[in-house]
Amino acid sequence: MAKKQTLYILDIKIPDEDSQRIPVQGKITVGSASDVDICIEEFGLAPRHCIFRDNNEVLTVQNTAGDGGVIVGKQELNHGKMYIVDKGDSVKIGDLTFVIRTEKVDVQFVDKQGETLTSTFTDVEEMDEDDAKTSSIISRISSMFKRNKEEDLIEPEKEDIGHVQVIDHSIQDEDEVEDDEEIDEDEDTAPNRSFSSGSLGKIKSKKVKISPFTLERRAGFIVRLLGFIINLALVYSIYLYALPLLKLESYFQKGFDLLSPFIQKGAPLLSPHVPENILIFLSSYTFLKILSLYLAFEIIAALFFGCSIGLFLLGATGNGGFLSKRIKALIRTIIGFITSPFLIFDAPVILRIRSLKEFLSYSQLEKRSNFLSLFLGFTIFPIVLIATVIWPLVADPILLKSPEFLEVKNQVRKKGKRQANFISLSAYFKIKTKFYKKDTLEFIPSIERAGPTLHLMDLKKGVKVSLSKVKEIDLNTEFQKMVELNPFFSSFTPHLYKFMNEQEDSHEIIREIADLQKDAMGITPMRLHEILLDHGPYLNGIMEIRLKILKELGIVQKFKTTFFNAGRKDYLAIEESGNTLNKSIYILPIGSMKIEPFKIHFDKKSSSLAQTFLLNFFKTSGTFPKEFTYDASMVEQWNALSLIDFFAFAKDIEPPLAAMTGILEFYQSKIEVLKSPKELPARSKKAYEKLLKDSFNRTSKALGESKLAMELLKLTEQLPDYNKEAK
Repeated sequence: MAKKQTLYILDIKIPDEDSQRIPVQGKITVGSASDVDICIEEFGLAPRHCIFRDNNEVLTVQNTAGDGGVIVGKQELNHGKMYIVDKGDSVKIGDLTFVIRTEKVDVQFVDKQGETLTSTFTDVEEMDEDDAKTSSIISRISSMFKRNKEEDLIEPEKEDIGHVQVIDHSIQDEDEVEDDEEIDEDEDTAPNRSFSSGSLGKIKSKKVKISPFTLERRAGFIVRLLGFIINLALVYSIYLYALPLLKLESYFQKGFDLLSPFIQKGAPLLSPHVPENILIFLSSYTFLKILSLYLAFEIIAALFFGCSIGLFLLGATGNGGFLSKRIKALIRTIIGFITSPFLIFDAPVILRIRSLKEFLSYSQLEKRSNFLSLFLGFTIFPIVLIATVIWPLVADPILLKSPEFLEVKNQVRKKGKRQANFISLSAYFKIKTKFYKKDTLEFIPSIERAGPTLHLMDLKKGVKVSLSKVKEIDLNTEFQKMVELNPFFSSFTPHLYKFMNEQEDSHEIIREIADLQKDAMGITPMRLHEILLDHGPYLNGIMEIRLKILKELGIVQKFKTTFFNAGRKDYLAIEESGNTLNKSIYILPIGSMKIEPFKIHFDKKSSSLAQTFLLNFFKTSGTFPKEFTYDASMVEQWNALSLIDFFAFAKDIEPPLAAMTGILEFYQSKIEVLKSPKELPARSKKAYEKLLKDSFNRTSKALGESKLAMELLKLTEQLPDYNKEAK
C-alpha cells in the first residue's frame, strides 16, 4: 500500500565538479571521517561536521564542527544546536554548499529484505511484542540466504518520479540499531527510510563517500599531451628570445662544469641503448639550459596556477583549495621531474588512471569542463604552436611579398650541328665551360672596382652584361648559433653536428650545409611545410642564414631563387624582381660555410643576354677539377677566362714575354672587330668602342706602372673615335 510523502534531498555543489543529489534517510552524518554517511575528504570539512535529520517530514541540521562551521543563508549556526531548514535553503559546509530540495514520492512499506508488507505503517505500530520478536527471528533466518549488503551506489539521474521504500524500524536487526545520545526517545523509534528513486538513483546503503578524484573530471591523455607541447613551445620561445636578455650564461656554464664529470661517466653506460645523435644532444650544454629553464618554468606555473601553463590554457587545473592545489602542484612537478626518464609512470593516464606523481602528491589534474577544454584545444593550442614556429619569419618582411623559389634539374645542352667553339675554365670563377659562341658575342675581361670583371656584349643588339665576384659571405657564426640553439640539429644534420663539435670531417657535410643554405633561401609561404618536415620546428637558425645572405647581397625587394646543380656543384641564383633599370643576378655556390658569390649585372634591355650568360657559364658548366691552379706559363692560347685568372692571381707579377705577347694579341683581336667588314649598328659600335676604351684604361690603372699597363694604354690610341665621326 502506498501514499504520498515529502522527500528531502541534499543537492551538494562541489567546486569544479557536477553536483550530487543525496536523499535524506532519517539521519545523515556529514564530515571527512571514514565512518560518516557522506564522507568528503577535502574542502575544509571536520571529521564529523554536521548531522541532517528528517523527522515526520521536518528536516533539521545540527552543527557539530564548532561555532561558524555551518552557515544557513547568512546565519552562522552555534555548535550543538539543531536548526530547521526547508526547501530552497542553502547550507554552507566548509567550502561546499548543500541546497535543500524536495520531491513528492510514493511511500511503500517493506521489510528489511525489501519484501512489501501487507499491513500499513499504523498496523506495524500496533503489533504486540511477541509478534515483533517473531518477525525479527524470521528476518534473521531470511537474511542468511540473501546476498550481503552492497556498497554505497548512486546511479545516474533519470527524469521519472522515484519510488520510496520505508523499512519498519521496529523489526530491524538489533545489530543495526545505532545509538545516539543526542537523539530523543521519539526519534529512536522513528522509521529509517531507504529510497529507490529513478530521479535520484538507487541508494542501497546510507553511507556515501565523495572522493575528490572523480573520473568524469579527470584530464585525459590528449589534454595532457597538448598541454605538454604548449609548455615546450613556450619554454623554447623563452630560451630563444628572453634568456639571452637575462645574462645568465655564466651561471649555466658553472652548472654545466659541475655536472660534466657525471655526464662523462654516465654517457658510456647509455650509449648501447640510446642513439648516438640523441645521446650527444642529451650531454650537451644546450640541453642543460633548456632542461633548467623548463623546470623553473614548471615550478613558477605550479605556484601561480596550480598546474602547468599548458594545461591551464587548455582549461585544466589541479584539485583542492587555493593553497592545497598549489602545494600539490609543486610536489607533483618535482616528482614528475625525477621520474621523467621513465615514461611508464605516466602511462596510466592513457587509461584515464592517475599517474604516479598524482598518486604520490594526492592530487588529480582535472578539466573545468569538457566543452571548455575542447574549445581551447582547437583555438589556443594551434595559436601557441603556430606563433612559436612562425615568429622567426617576422624578421624578414620580404616574406610578406611572397618570394619565389624554383628547383630545376640538371640542364643538358641540346645537341646541334654547331660545335662548341668556346672551351675554357677559370680558377677565379671555379667554372669549366664549353659552348658555342656566336660571332656577334664578344668577351672583354677587365679590372673594375669590384675586381676582375668579365663583360659579355651582343654586338648585334648593342647590349652587355658583366660578371664579377662580390664580397665573401662568412656563415660560421650563424651555423655555430644553430648548433647552440637548435635542439634538433643533431638529429637532422648529424654529420655537420659532429663536425661542428668534434671536427670530424666527412663527405656528407657538404650535402647537409648545401641543404640548409638552399632551404634558408627557399623559404616561401608555399614551402613552409616542407621546411618544417626537413628541419623540424626550429626556423631561427636557417632564418639567420637567410637574413645574413640578404644583408650581404643588399637585397631588400622581392626576389626569385633558383636552385640548380652543375658540374657536381650546387648553386643558388637569386634575382631581384621589379621594374628597376639596373638588375643583378647573384650566383651562390653553396655547400660551404664561406660563400663566394658572383654577380651578373645588366640593365633591363639585357635580360635575355643575362639568362644566356647564366645558362652557358653556370647551369650547363662541367665539373671544375680541384687540382687545377693558375699558371701563366702554362697558358697556350689566351682567352677571356685565362685573362681573368691572370688579373686575379698574377697582376702584380710581370708576365713572361710569351704571356705578354698572348695577352696583347687577344686585345688586338677585340679591336679588329671594329675594323672588320661586318656591318654593325652604329649604336653597337659606339657602345663596344666605349667598353674597350674603359676596360683598357681601368685595367692599366690597376696594373700600375707595369709594362703591360703601358701597352694597354697604347691600344686605346688604335680605337676609332665614333663620337668625332658622329659630329
